[in-house]
Amino acid sequence: MKQLIKIVLSFLLLGGFSAMAQEFTLHGNIKNFSGPSVQLNITKDHMGAPEAITIPVQKGKFSYKGKALRSPYFASLAIEPQKQIQFVLYNESVSIEADANDLKSTKLSGGKQIEQYNQYRQTLGALETEIRENYTKLRSLDKESAAAVVLKEKNNALNKKSEVLATKFIEQHPGSGVSPFLLWSNRLDMATEVKLYSSLDSNLLADNSFFKFITPSMVGQRNTAVGKMVPAMKQADTLGNLVSLRDFKGKYLLIDFWASWCVPCRAANPGMVKLYNHYKSKNFTVLGISLDKNDKAKWTEAIRKDGLTWNHISDLKGWDNEISRAFGVSSIPATVLVDPNGVIIARNLSEQELETLLEEKLK
Repeated sequence: MKQLIKIVLSFLLLGGFSAMAQEFTLHGNIKNFSGPSVQLNITKDHMGAPEAITIPVQKGKFSYKGKALRSPYFASLAIEPQKQIQFVLYNESVSIEADANDLKSTKLSGGKQIEQYNQYRQTLGALETEIRENYTKLRSLDKESAAAVVLKEKNNALNKKSEVLATKFIEQHPGSGVSPFLLWSNRLDMATEVKLYSSLDSNLLADNSFFKFITPSMVGQRNTAVGKMVPAMKQADTLGNLVSLRDFKGKYLLIDFWASWCVPCRAANPGMVKLYNHYKSKNFTVLGISLDKNDKAKWTEAIRKDGLTWNHISDLKGWDNEISRAFGVSSIPATVLVDPNGVIIARNLSEQELETLLEEKLK
């Protein structure tokens, strides 16, 4: 009888703990806010619209209890369309203390996922913001000016720092909802990317939007690694003619993945033009593959405006571009260098590294 009671109690206790884990709670207090509600947006699909939940607010305070989440997701609390508080949401309690007039002072507290998000925000958040702002400034500067050169060098240094910090964060927090995002957003060498991806908690993160997005790219990167033959894939150029990646056999080919809407891509284009003009008579060419979506006009206008006189192809499917997916491209700009035999010899080299390699190969 005692044994039966123990079993029943154990079942009830475990069931109770399980029930507690099968939900998330959100509590908040927003100063200087008089609106009737806020909107919780949960990003479950990297390319789709977030799940939107309206939460009533009384005198700046709100509380919400939601159903169990399959994985930790990026979420935001929209106070106004242009005022949002970002965080990671999972099956734990989250507390938000904010001032509608100063969202930068927002304090988040809660469980393990929030603790890890706060660590990310402290170590990498400000750095990422500065990098984005610098890219925006670069677009307004003469690309050959001293100011542009200095800003570009500064951003290169910031990107390197970001890569080191991101790698360390992922190694320390393989189950954080932030880790797949960092793996997607940082330009790491392929071996490091595959190693870090393999270390992630694939069960916990299975439905995380960024984890789902980068998974095919990890497979693609393995299939198009240095030493592999470039795949025989085709897409249409700006005139509708099919062009194959293997049409350039006999030359060194730089495949450049970019898009008209990509600020870093557009900022890098002057350097690409300079590189192309220097080596085009030395058995070298470039093939641009655009990740523009459903807008041929913007794609061709960017080609014209930036003076990109080499071959260009695209299926205009955006991030679902079949060639970019086959190469495991998860961020742009991205480059792949192919030798005259159609063998991939380098990926994602910096402008300086690429020039050094070409100088060696084409001398």
